[in-house]
Amino acid sequence: MERRLYSKEDVLGFIAEGRTMVLSASENLLDELPAGNWIGGTSPYFMDKEAGQFTTEKIFVDDFTNIGTNFKIGKYDKTNMKNIALDAFGNGFSVLIVPGDSSASFEFGVNSLTYENIFNNPIVGFVAGFDLAQLGTASPKVYNGKTKEKLPDDGVVLHVELPANKVARAEILNLDTIDTKSPAIRFPKTSYTQGECTIDGKAANIAEFLTEIKYKPAMPIIANYNGALINRDIKIVDTHKNEVTFFSPVFHDETYYLANFIDNCHELFGEKLVTQGRNIPYCCICVSYYGMGNLENKKIQAEGVFAFGEIAFQLLNQTLVFLEIDEIEHV
Repeated sequence: MERRLYSKEDVLGFIAEGRTMVLSASENLLDELPAGNWIGGTSPYFMDKEAGQFTTEKIFVDDFTNIGTNFKIGKYDKTNMKNIALDAFGNGFSVLIVPGDSSASFEFGVNSLTYENIFNNPIVGFVAGFDLAQLGTASPKVYNGKTKEKLPDDGVVLHVELPANKVARAEILNLDTIDTKSPAIRFPKTSYTQGECTIDGKAANIAEFLTEIKYKPAMPIIANYNGALINRDIKIVDTHKNEVTFFSPVFHDETYYLANFIDNCHELFGEKLVTQGRNIPYCCICVSYYGMGNLENKKIQAEGVFAFGEIAFQLLNQTLVFLEIDEIEHV
């Protein structure tokens, strides 16, 4: 089954068939769906088969029915999120959806890398969002389709078991690069909100520093995590409190750098994103790219929801995440 946008009538048919799915759509559409083998999260932004699209009338379907041998759906709040990897199958993957600015997203964002068995199987997924034109009035939601619960503060997970001859892995694509002239920035605590820091070893304030250099709001700060470039997207620079709030936590034991400005996002995806011939059953893309690259009615070689945060073992920003399934020759 193709990973793309479908009508509500199509999805009602898929649910009736008992298909196991991750659904992404506007709140009004997900509210109208019956119970079934699905989890869901809100967003109206998608990269469809033909092009990027804003829609509140269609549902993006990631169908895992013919991929897994067993499935289970779980609800995770800030108290039991630490068990997410322990609850997974021995061989498989998990798709996690959390609402933006929720206690579940904060818990996962800060602590996921400390969870027991976190790297045994891929955990991918997205942070649910809303129409940015409704900022201040709308709020993100996730759905446990099995129980028909709408969850404004908890996360929901689809655990998938794979056959013994297959294995899953999570991959990321980050278009941003480190500015070679950037100072080294470190923080004394792990938090979504930061004030005091050191810049090239000297005491400083991150809000004052970013304001002084006129750092563009759409640009993240970046850390090199064992060869993988990880963005921390800036949410707001508060010059009154002298604090910067990020869309995902900044860690005290990492060194961060400024990023080079990107003005050719769509072209970079064309150069760096190669998916043909690969078995990719799931993908999500940062909503920042939707705006930065003017991707509405433009195509990149991936399909999925544009998210308000991406998940690949940890909470990410300004990143494309995809899951890939490999076949093992000898079992």
